[in-house]
Amino acid sequence: MDPRTYLNLPYTRVLTPDEGGGFSAEILEFPGCFAEGDTVTEALEHLEEVAVLWLQVALEQGWAILQPLRFN
Repeated sequence: MDPRTYLNLPYTRVLTPDEGGGFSAEILEFPGCFAEGDTVTEALEHLEEVAVLWLQVALEQGWAILQPLRFN
């Protein structure tokens, strides 16, 4: 399956303001998949880019990809 297809599913994206400014974003179901940005939009855009790479590695390595938490 194409990594971008997974990102159309309702995976849990968490956005957290950083104390020093900017934002961190992560997808809870993808361990270690996080990104940062100066704005909310930038953090979420970076997260989508990182998530595609995370999924490519996961698929190549044969890792199990969790279903979105909302599906469980």
